[in-house]
Amino acid sequence: MNVLLLQVQLHRRPLENNMAETMGWLIDKICIAELKLYHIQEQIDRPDIAPDLRELCQKRLGVMRTQRDDLIHEFEGLKEQWGAGRWIPKVYRQFKMYNDPRFKIPQESRRVGGERQPGQSGTEPRVST
Repeated sequence: MNVLLLQVQLHRRPLENNMAETMGWLIDKICIAELKLYHIQEQIDRPDIAPDLRELCQKRLGVMRTQRDDLIHEFEGLKEQWGAGRWIPKVYRQFKMYNDPRFKIPQESRRVGGERQPGQSGTEPRVST
C-alpha cells in the first residue's frame, strides 16, 4: 500500500521534511496506547484494588492519555502535510533473508572444529566436536 500511496504523490515537489516513521507506525502505536488505556482503566474500576494502587493507576492513566494524544496529534499533522504536498511517505523495503531459501547456509558450511567456515556470520552457536 505504501508503494501505491507514494506513486500517487510523485507529481508533487520534493520535501525537506523527511521522516523514517510512517503513518502506519503511528496508527500501530495509537492502537497499542488505546489498549493500554483500556486495561489501566480496567484496573482503576476494580472494586478490590488497594487505594494506593488505584492512585498509581490514575496517575499512569494521565500520562498514557498524554502520550496517546501526542501520537494522534503527530498523525494528524503528518496527514495534513501529506494532503498539502509538504510531505511524501518514504518507502522502506524489508529484506527478510529467512523467507528466501537461497540464503540458507548449507549444513556442511557450518562451524567444524570450532572454526568459522566461509560464508558464516559467526553468530551461530559454537559446536563442540
